[in-house]
Amino acid sequence: MAEEWKPRERELVIDGLEWVGRMADKARAQHGGYIGEYIYPCPMDQRVLHDLGMSAEEFKQIAVEAATDSELAAKVKAASGKEAVASPT
Repeated sequence: MAEEWKPRERELVIDGLEWVGRMADKARAQHGGYIGEYIYPCPMDQRVLHDLGMSAEEFKQIAVEAATDSELAAKVKAASGKEAVASPT
């Protein structure tokens, strides 16, 4: 039996961006059709997106195109104009 897909941990910080790694995993999974029971954008994702000044679709496009976490962080920072974002918890 195959193990159910799960996004990375909530505590993951990528280059000063909290929550963005987990949110990117969910965005990619939604794009790929394997998100399962997870939700993108969930209410916490929506708070981070609001803080970044980005739409869910804009972030998903960046997440799908980014080949590495470093590229993801650089593209999110460029699109949002923010150098850091705190977890919505």
